[in-house]
Amino acid sequence: MEEITIKHYDNESHGYGKISKYDLKGFNIPLTSFSDFSFYNTVEACFYLEEDCDLTKLINLLKDKNIKVNFKNEYVNYEYFHNNNEFIRTLPSYLGDYIND
Repeated sequence: MEEITIKHYDNESHGYGKISKYDLKGFNIPLTSFSDFSFYNTVEACFYLEEDCDLTKLINLLKDKNIKVNFKNEYVNYEYFHNNNEFIRTLPSYLGDYIND
């Protein structure tokens, strides 16, 4: 069984899972699978998938492919997502046609 470890950023209020665009492509998961509640980092070529919608969808897609999902949690303070300088929310919202294969 294949496995993947996803880094999960959590501030006790909200969270995002980080996954590489290349991991998604390697698992044959279309890059257009996710909503604009998630974010894309063009420098690192990775997605930050919103935990309630898109991360759950990713987990289900991977399970359907018999891929075990592990998490590495990183707890951040509340302001990490909720001030004007938080890293993840400064990234562009993910839109399927924004990402080039």
